[in-house]
Amino acid sequence: MIQKYYIRLTIFNLWIFLMFFFGCASTEPSKFYTLNSIKIQDTIQEYASQAGRYTVAVGPVTIPDYLDRPQIVTRSSTYEFHIAEFDRWAGSLKEDITRVVAENLSVMMSQDHIHVYPWKWGMTAKYQVLLDLMRFDAIPGGNIILTAYWSIVDSEGKQTLMTLETNIREKIQGQDYNAKVAAMSKAIEGLSRDIAKAIKDAGLGAVK
Repeated sequence: MIQKYYIRLTIFNLWIFLMFFFGCASTEPSKFYTLNSIKIQDTIQEYASQAGRYTVAVGPVTIPDYLDRPQIVTRSSTYEFHIAEFDRWAGSLKEDITRVVAENLSVMMSQDHIHVYPWKWGMTAKYQVLLDLMRFDAIPGGNIILTAYWSIVDSEGKQTLMTLETNIREKIQGQDYNAKVAAMSKAIEGLSRDIAKAIKDAGLGAVK
């Protein structure tokens, strides 16, 4: 009886091991994504007449808590979200947004006096762009919805010079996460254009 018991125990343990082994072997590999800024050649001619010298800092950026995680989050219904366990951000989404907005502004305003928050010691920026993204969702129907409140602040006196709202709906050109992230990048491009236009129209930050 004891021998049979040990044989059964050994077979059971072997079965558990095989289940674990093949389960791990069949696990889907994770994919990692990042937002991209606009290409210089796409905008250099459009913004060539707007060239000037600006000192602007971008950040801090705030996003909803449900988006502040490594996994990409999409909205599957009005009240339900889907967290993609195997489709993840390569870094911090918040830092990604900050970087892309800064890179976009640098191209759109044809100059290199754009810093990101937190900036290095010794760097100065006369104006600071504060961003609060209320929504940044892929929704059923194939669209990205971006809603952001943003302010331009005088970094010296901490005086708010303007506070504006941007609402963008960007069509997702595909079904996979690569298409979703591409549409999110386009939505950030639209937000960047609003900020660049406001800075230009107000004549802020020009270095004489």
